[in-house]
Amino acid sequence: MAVRVTPQTQINQAIRNLQQRNSELLRFQNQVSSGLRLSRPSDDPADASAIIRNRADDIRFDTNLANIQDASFIIESQVDALIEVRQLFTAAKNVAFDASSTVNTSANEQAVNESFAVQVDQMLAELLTVSNRRLSDGRSLFGGTATDTLPFRVASADANSRPTQIVYDGSNDNAQSIVALNQTVETFTSGRIPFQNPGERRGILFLGGTGASSGSGPDSASGLHTLNIVHTMTTHDTANSGVDVGTSSMAFDTILGPNGANILTLDTVAGTISLNGGLAFAIDTTSTDFRLEGPFGEVAFVDLTGALMSGTFDITSVGTLSVDNSTMPPVAINFTANQSVRSGQTNAVTTVNSTGIRRTGSETVVYQGTVDAFEILIALRETLRNPDVRGVEKSDAVASLIVDIERVSTDVLETVGVRGASSENLTTLARRIEDVQLELRSFTNELESTDFGEAILGLQSQENLFQIGLAVTARVNSLSLADFLR
Repeated sequence: MAVRVTPQTQINQAIRNLQQRNSELLRFQNQVSSGLRLSRPSDDPADASAIIRNRADDIRFDTNLANIQDASFIIESQVDALIEVRQLFTAAKNVAFDASSTVNTSANEQAVNESFAVQVDQMLAELLTVSNRRLSDGRSLFGGTATDTLPFRVASADANSRPTQIVYDGSNDNAQSIVALNQTVETFTSGRIPFQNPGERRGILFLGGTGASSGSGPDSASGLHTLNIVHTMTTHDTANSGVDVGTSSMAFDTILGPNGANILTLDTVAGTISLNGGLAFAIDTTSTDFRLEGPFGEVAFVDLTGALMSGTFDITSVGTLSVDNSTMPPVAINFTANQSVRSGQTNAVTTVNSTGIRRTGSETVVYQGTVDAFEILIALRETLRNPDVRGVEKSDAVASLIVDIERVSTDVLETVGVRGASSENLTTLARRIEDVQLELRSFTNELESTDFGEAILGLQSQENLFQIGLAVTARVNSLSLADFLR
């Protein structure tokens, strides 16, 4: 059966063709006027999908570059701080060298040592400031992931408010930042690495004038500790000498030692009394609290009101040992080669040779090779200020600390190298991302930007087709009954 095409059908078809041409004409006009080839995904679904992916990648590259910039600034700030620390320890080493060469020759040794100790105090304060340095937004450089926390804190100080223990309150985990696809970089590092990184233990150094030394038994302590030696009781040969303990003996005697380690000499004819062969004092038979001082500054308070006898008499004086003002019960001194003293803070054991203990006081115990950046400065300061460590002994003690000063300085320098390498890697990565991003943007621009030559030709072509379509439509509309009767 033949299908008849009515005039209305022809007109509808002509209008649809004109609308299509007009739509294409408008599309090319929009490309020329806007400069964009694609105004909506339907213009070219494949290219539109590629553009969307490229723009997402471009945003990711912007984020990565921002993270790289932030990470680079953090690392560079850390490197600057660590360089300051390295310079500080170079100065500390120079002070130690000067002190070790001066203590044996200076006429005013203690005053010179105090001037050196003041310099070390300043270095310790500067080290604490640098290790707690923050960025302008308040983030701590060396707190690890705990960027809101000041990493280092003075846990204890002496009577003059000088730090004796500095502890780390930051995180042991390093903060990380995403700088590329499946690639991260460490930014805020834990302060333990550059400032509290213990090395291998070499030996134990007792710094003080009590006579305590390192025992040969096993111990588990490390770093820097204070051994406290306290007097508890003195016993005299009262039956033979007539001398008894003074009223202040328990509280203020500084002598220590087993029976016979300290000697009391009485000369009733000359009317004198002395301790350990020291200065002879005139006997005051009315005194119940007579102060005797030996040749090394050791002190004993005695009661001279009894029936005194001439001669030399043994003294027994005992005390206790404790570490770091521990809450653990103190250990009674038994004057043997190996006494274990446990720290209440760390639970670590320090082994003490107590056979030579003759005086009360404090010993700075340095576990060489394991002291951190703060502890080595504290140890140096305490050694310089200790009046009981003199001459060659002080010179040797200060010289031995130089090894640890150099170790800490080397650790800091190695950290500078590691962080500096990270900074260089970030610079290289940023350049690579920028190059890729530039190529991506160029390719995206080619996909979405108008090819004006092609667009103008298309515009002209659609204009011609539109004019032809108008002419054909006009011709269809002008048909009459006569045209169908021919």
